[in-house]
Amino acid sequence: MRYLLLMIALSVLFSCNLNQQKANKHEGEIKNNKCFVYPSVIDSLGIKNLYDSARWFVYTLHCDEKYLPKSDTTKFMTFGELPLSFKYANIKHDTLEIIFEFMDNKKAILSSMTRNYKETSTGVGFDIKTKTKIYMIFNGGTISYKGKNNRYANPLQPEVMNYIKSDWAKLDNCFRELAERNGIR
Repeated sequence: MRYLLLMIALSVLFSCNLNQQKANKHEGEIKNNKCFVYPSVIDSLGIKNLYDSARWFVYTLHCDEKYLPKSDTTKFMTFGELPLSFKYANIKHDTLEIIFEFMDNKKAILSSMTRNYKETSTGVGFDIKTKTKIYMIFNGGTISYKGKNNRYANPLQPEVMNYIKSDWAKLDNCFRELAERNGIR
């Protein structure tokens, strides 16, 4: 009888340890992925999901648009191929704003640096209580759209899906990771 109880206890301990090892392995994979290493302010506020949502919204809004730098007229890229860098997070009353910058050779892209003076949305405003998107942030202000047939309300428009699938290999690594997390491959 003691032998049977000992075997049951060891089996339970072994299975608990095995589950813990699997969980630790999964956490290690996420920590090793630089796309999901969060700025300390994001981590401390516990808003990783909103941070990832903001990156996703910014990317899908501009992913298939051409980036035309003044400094290199031979460069042909889209914004989906460029990295996004966290700039800051700001809380105003009941709104959380998360701001990014598209980067080219480790320099933030400003509209004055492009041949077409392209102004991009670089952030998202969220309602803190409901954790829902209430506006997109541009350098000159904010904007939100009415209706469901636009990238603001529904980021996965057919042209976005086509772009992601056809240019998968060219996408910025973090945009590709976000796409996979959003069920695209």
